[in-house]
Order: sequence, then structure tokens, then C-alpha cells
Amino acid sequence: MSDTKVTPMRRLSVRLPDPAHQRLQQHARRSGLPVARAATDLLCATLESDNPPVTTPTTRTARRTTSQRPAGTAPAGLSPPPWLPPGPDPQWEQNTKAAIAALCRRYPDALAKLERDWHKRPERVEVLAALATWRAGIDAAAEDPREELSFHNALQQLTRTLDRTPGLQLSALT
Repeated sequence: MSDTKVTPMRRLSVRLPDPAHQRLQQHARRSGLPVARAATDLLCATLESDNPPVTTPTTRTARRTTSQRPAGTAPAGLSPPPWLPPGPDPQWEQNTKAAIAALCRRYPDALAKLERDWHKRPERVEVLAALATWRAGIDAAAEDPREELSFHNALQQLTRTLDRTPGLQLSALT
């Protein structure tokens, strides 16, 4: 019988900014480890060190304190998430419409009842842009099949919403 002590482990999900995620992927490639294992090793080493880094509020933490700022202002140095317009920005609108059109081509049955004037409805633009951003993230770097399953659940929810919305003029995108 072995005297090896097994340390209990807990699962943790974290979000990293793109530059940090890219550095983590590079580190994992150099070390020959899966990304999740490399992240675990780095985090454990950092927490066990005598001088762990000082943390600063993240975007998510900063967003939680929006009630302390005047309406419509973002915390210093932070921008809105990529699926929300950063203000009047024709480039963002063009990129978002292209991403949503690609989503409609990829899932024609699910989005068959998307209304023609979807781009005039902020609630529809935000949902579609979030789905397109989510899909792009999954395609680029997903490592957990639960991300794919969650995406498709959200897509099905939107499909049900579109099915129940009376009087839609269907989109020419599909």
C-alpha cells in the first residue's frame, strides 16, 4: 500500500482577458501540459508563494459597482463587453451584423423566424451579439463541452422566443 497523500481538489471556473489566456496557452504548450493543468499549477504556485500578487478589481467586480457611478459611464480603463455597443460605432455595428449573419447561416433552422427589423430592437441585437460572441469564443478556444451545451440551450431558448413572437416579418438574412 502506498503512503501517497491525496489532496482533495475542487473545480473552479475563471475568466481571463485574451492576453492572459494567450500567455497561459503559450505556457501550457511550452510545458507540455493541458491548459487547465498548467493553470492549476500556476495558481497553486502563486498562492503558495511568500509574496502573492496584489489583486485589483476585475471588470466583473467593477461592473457590480455601477450604481455608484453616474448612469452611462464606465469605470476608468474599462470598456463595455464585446457584445454591447461601445456607443455610436459604425465599425462595431458592421462587425456585429456580419457575425449575426454568420450565426444565421450556421443555424438557419434555429434562427429562421428572426424578424427583418431585428437590428432596430436593442434587446434582439444584444442577445444575438452575445450569442455570436459566445460562438466565436467556443470556436476559438473552448475546452469544456459544457460550453457547447450551454450555448445550444441559449440558442434553443431564443428559438422558442422567436416562435412565440406573433406577427414577425421574417429576416432576409436566413
